[in-house]
Amino acid sequence: MAEILIIEDTESDALLLERILGTVGVSNPIRRVITGGEALLYLNAKEQALQKGDTAEIGVVFCDIRLPDVSGFELLTILTQRRVFSSTLKVVVSELGNMENIRKAYTLGADSFITKPPSRLDIIELIRSFPENWTLADQPRQTEIVRPEEDRSREHYSTAWARNREVIERLRQNIQALKTQLASNTETLAIVEALADELRAGNEATKEQPPRSGL
Repeated sequence: MAEILIIEDTESDALLLERILGTVGVSNPIRRVITGGEALLYLNAKEQALQKGDTAEIGVVFCDIRLPDVSGFELLTILTQRRVFSSTLKVVVSELGNMENIRKAYTLGADSFITKPPSRLDIIELIRSFPENWTLADQPRQTEIVRPEEDRSREHYSTAWARNREVIERLRQNIQALKTQLASNTETLAIVEALADELRAGNEATKEQPPRSGL
């Protein structure tokens, strides 16, 4: 079974990504490294092992841009140049989501760019686009990445996502601004989740209100 390698020095960001992978049913073994130097050592060792017949390839790499020692861009270049990682899905996950960095990432061989914080929908779209790189826990239903009740509304959410990309991008920028004002990413995540709970509660309250009379 192919491995998933997460190269991320921020604990809360790594934990969030691992949690999302779990909720969508990804069962690939996950390895996390913290620094760019540590990632390079692991990639070197993995390359040698693969050349000697190791069958446990790296199926997906999630890589931050800003890393200690070696940058994410340097690691991306190495992954792209080495033949043993030619089938590895290379995903940049960064808060530096400006067009310059996005363009540079794709130029260096990235297959996808996700702006922090990653969302469940981001991962679902990755799995849909690159299904061969993942192993899902529920093999008989591996084409269904989300639960049945969510699957019924999946088309609606995908359409809304495409229709409101500019608004979503502004929302992401506001979240990034919020992160700069708070002590940690954990606090930011807690606030975003609290706001999401308020939206859910408001939606439920609207459903429970009796219809207005025409009088």
